[in-house]
Amino acid sequence: MPGILSLFPDETTRKVFQTVLKQGRMDVRGLRESLDLSPDQALEILRRLKDAGLLEETMSSMQDFNIYSPTARGLSTERQLKRLV
Repeated sequence: MPGILSLFPDETTRKVFQTVLKQGRMDVRGLRESLDLSPDQALEILRRLKDAGLLEETMSSMQDFNIYSPTARGLSTERQLKRLV
């Protein structure tokens, strides 16, 4: 299943995805702090995961407080990843 693995080009992307899934929903600031990511790095990874349809974003008036949560596709992808990794 190279298609699924291509969504996670590095360990940091996988950690971001798994952290959001574990929490159920998470804001950018909490994610950055829990994984020690730069603002740019966190936002880029979240954008890629959102663009892939794995996460959805609830906008806030401040970008640090935008909330990300898994989509149905994200939950399905998590199950497939568990079988592969």
